[in-house]
Parts: sequence; structure tokens; C-alpha cells
Amino acid sequence: MSRYEDLRAAFIKQEEDEFEYWHDLQRRAVLFAKDLTEFLEYPKPDYEDLDGGKNHRYVYITKPGSKDEIRNFTELEGSRGAIDFDIVITLERDRGTYPKSLFRIAMHIGSANGLLRVWSDVANVKADIVKDQPSSYEALYQQIFEALKVQLAARSLLT
Repeated sequence: MSRYEDLRAAFIKQEEDEFEYWHDLQRRAVLFAKDLTEFLEYPKPDYEDLDGGKNHRYVYITKPGSKDEIRNFTELEGSRGAIDFDIVITLERDRGTYPKSLFRIAMHIGSANGLLRVWSDVANVKADIVKDQPSSYEALYQQIFEALKVQLAARSLLT
């Protein structure tokens, strides 16, 4: 094999590894919303809009600052080793009532040394997760739950 072929093979391997790295993070970000929905014990994963024509998820992922749920996990973009996304959590006074209230939390997910690194711009929301260990995910979901309770308590003091 020529040195050129050796470099080309290393380049192809590097591109494949990079693709797999980003693809895995994108999929995990979307699964994160699904699992958080279950952790928060929503009665159903989605609700019908006011017109009854379209279903919306109670917990969903958007690109940073966007209001629209991503349609495909490949829409999430990464830089500096992490995917940035917002997780939007819908709360309501009673099931089926409107308007719904949306709470947005900026999140980041990366990977290092075989661990998922997940953190937020919100204080006390940060975890290193062993990919195949559910309890490490639950610790993060508990942190998000607690952060939302703090946000809601602070909001009620304003009224």
C-alpha cells in the first residue's frame, strides 16, 4: 500500500468515526426527550391541539432558540464536540385545557472517554452518563425535574 493509500484509508476511517459520533449524539438527544416524558410520568406522550387536528408532544426537542419541534434527529447540529439543543416541556393546569405553558431548557450533549456528557445552561443540571446504565439517566432527569420546580416557584413569587 502506498503512503497515499495509507493516508486515504486513515482519512476515510476518521470521517466514518466522526459521522458515527455525531449520529449517536443526535439520536440520544431525541431519545432523551422520550425518556424524560416517561420519567415525568405524563399520562400520554402527546396532546391534541385546540382544533383537535394535530398532536403535539408534551416534551420535545428544538434547535437552540427555535419554537418548532425537530422533524428528524439529523437536524441537530454540533460543534466543539457537542450537540446543542433545547428541550421544551409542556405544562397545563388540567389535561385538555388551554393555553399550555412551555418551559425551555438549553441543553448540550457530548461524549468523552465512553461517557455521555449532558449539561444545561441551568444551574445544577449536569451529568456524566454511562450509556447502558439507566440510573445515570434518571439522575439527570431528576435534576431537570428539580430545576423546573425551582423555576415554577420563582415564577409564582413574581405574581
